[in-house]
Amino acid sequence: MQDRLIRLADLVIAAAGLVALSPVMILLVFLVWADVGRPVFFRQIRLGKGGESFEMLKFRSMRDTPLADAAELKTVNEYSIKVVNDPRITRLGAFIRKTSLDELPQLINVLRGDMSIVGPRPWVPVEYANFPEEWFGRLNVKPGITGLAQIAGRSDLHMEKIIACDLEWVRNRSLGTYLLVIFKTAFAIAFGKSAY
Repeated sequence: MQDRLIRLADLVIAAAGLVALSPVMILLVFLVWADVGRPVFFRQIRLGKGGESFEMLKFRSMRDTPLADAAELKTVNEYSIKVVNDPRITRLGAFIRKTSLDELPQLINVLRGDMSIVGPRPWVPVEYANFPEEWFGRLNVKPGITGLAQIAGRSDLHMEKIIACDLEWVRNRSLGTYLLVIFKTAFAIAFGKSAY
C-alpha cells in the first residue's frame, strides 16, 4: 500500500515539477549548451530496483576531457568514482551541482518509473563491485533523486552511514517519511552543503 501511495505521489510531483520548472530547465539547456556544448544532458547507466540497469539523466556540469592524474585525486568515498573538486567541472557546473539543478532531468526518470523522488541514490554498476552482500539490500526499492542520506549529510557521510540510511528507507519507507525527506531536502539544497 505504501509503495502505491509513493508511486502516485511520484507521478504527481514529477509531472507538476516538470511543468512548474520548465522555464528553468529551458534556460539551463541554453546555459549548458553555451558552457560545455552538446549534448546538454549527461546520460549514464545506473542500477535500479532489483539490480536492473537504466539510463539516468542529468544536466552536464563538466568538460568532456579525461582526467590526466585521476589516481592522485580524492574520491568522495572509498567506493565511489566521484571525485572531490573535479577539475573538469565548470563554474556553471559547480553552481548547478551545489543547487542540485543538474538533477532536474531525473524528474523524467521518475515519470518513466526508473526512479522515485525519494530513495537510495542510484550508483553505476562498477561501484557495487566491492560491496558487502548485505549492502545490496538498497536495490530492493527504486533509487531516488533524494533520500535519507541526502538530508543527513549528502556526500560528506561515511559510506557505512549512507548505506545505513538507504537500508532504513528500504525497511521503513512510508508516505509520511517520503514527504518529510522532500521538505528537508529543500533546506539541504538551500545551504548547498556536501554537493560534489
